[in-house]
Amino acid sequence: MATRSRDSRRSRAGWIVGALLALLIVGSLWLRRPTSRRGVWLSAIPAEAFLVVDIDVVALGRTAVGRALLGRGRKAVGAEDVGAVCGADPLEGVTRMAIVVPGEGSHAGFGLFATGALHRGGLLACAERFIVARGGQPQRRTVGSFDVVRDAKGAVSAAEIAIDDQGLLIIAEGAYLNQSIATARGQLPSLRDARSLHDLRDQMGEGEVRVSAVFSPAQHIRLLRMLEKRGEAPVVLSELAAMAGRVRFGDSIELDARVACRSSVACKRLFDRIVSSLLRASQTATVRALGVSQLLKRVRVEHVDDEVRLALRATFADVEHVLARLRALEALSASMPGTAPPPAPRASGAPAGSSGPPPRP
Repeated sequence: MATRSRDSRRSRAGWIVGALLALLIVGSLWLRRPTSRRGVWLSAIPAEAFLVVDIDVVALGRTAVGRALLGRGRKAVGAEDVGAVCGADPLEGVTRMAIVVPGEGSHAGFGLFATGALHRGGLLACAERFIVARGGQPQRRTVGSFDVVRDAKGAVSAAEIAIDDQGLLIIAEGAYLNQSIATARGQLPSLRDARSLHDLRDQMGEGEVRVSAVFSPAQHIRLLRMLEKRGEAPVVLSELAAMAGRVRFGDSIELDARVACRSSVACKRLFDRIVSSLLRASQTATVRALGVSQLLKRVRVEHVDDEVRLALRATFADVEHVLARLRALEALSASMPGTAPPPAPRASGAPAGSSGPPPRP
């Protein structure tokens, strides 16, 4: 029962943090001024982070994609719930944010880091009212320059919200939140201070969305075991050191990615595998039906020493074409008459029409 309770709590934590993430993206796109604390969120991210996704909210808000997100309305992400409880949105001033999957040894799912013109008092008061409205018990504490709010009952979420007097916001589960606060205070090495393969992301230049991942030995072992269970050859992936990518939205959509390998020979094997995989994928019936085949054929792949580089340029018309194909296929599927599933085999001692006890996994 304790395990189920923890799993349920983590599920709720993922939901609430995901909802806050969506609220941050959509709500803060209204802002159009640059941040005065550019890159400060890097100082709060622990150095051993595995995966980092950072979003330039202001730049994204200037693009057609950002305007499209705004056009969908805040109701689509449940922001009206926060508005009903708190009135004005205390997160409207976010200018930069990052979603982080912690490195080895952390049990937290992920952390969210954001900076901007945030109203500390309003944000914390809103968090407390939101917790009360959901049947929780808000509890506030102070750590250095940070004020932290959590649900002492765990009824709403296991995640905690912390913000300092300069507008640095951190949302994460307890242990990782404490580690991140210590990092922001200079007590632990940060992603900004430590030189790591996450620098591969910075070498690619700016983008509205950037992604990077660094593989530790323990993560390699986990990845290889997962691939072996699926019957896939893990030889190439065992040589991965790091990956990075960026997305830019202008007159077209630009996707760039780099994969760093432990040797040039390993990267040549990876290059060959990517090229053959793209060719096979472009010939499958599903991909061709969706109109993705031509996009896959336009992916440029290069092998440069110990890196593999990929690039794709697509227009918004290309993306809209794929979405239109997808909508057409969904409509066709919905219009087809359904077939009744075959009756379940009758178990011994079970009444007709009963499926009996669930099978053991």
